[in-house]
Amino acid sequence: MMAKLERSPQQARMEAVSRDALVQAALQEITQNYREASLSNVARAYGVSLAYVSECVRAQTGRTYKELLQKHRMETAARLLRRSDLNIQQIIAQVGYENTRALVVSFVVMSLKNLIFMQ
Repeated sequence: MMAKLERSPQQARMEAVSRDALVQAALQEITQNYREASLSNVARAYGVSLAYVSECVRAQTGRTYKELLQKHRMETAARLLRRSDLNIQQIIAQVGYENTRALVVSFVVMSLKNLIFMQ
C-alpha cells in the first residue's frame, strides 16, 4: 500500500496563488518601486518561496526578474537623461544604482545581450 503524500503549507499556498498574479505583482514591484525593488518582497507578500516567484517570472516573460529590473532602470535613466535637467549623479541615485560604475556595467551587459539576441 502506498503512503499518502502530504502537502506542506508552502505547497498549498503556491497552488492557491495564481502564477499570473505573482508575475503581475513582480512587474508592478519593478514599475512602482524600481529604486529598491526586490523579488523577496513579492514572495513574502504572497507567502511563497523566492524560487517559485522567480520561476514564474522567467516562465511567463522569458527573462529573469533581475533582467527585467535592469531594463526598466535603463529605460528610466535614458528617459531622464533626455527629458530632465537632472545631472548624471542625480539620475543614478533616482533609478537605484549605487554609483556611475554600476550603471555603466549594467548598460554594457544589457547592450551585449541585445547584440547577441539580434544575431
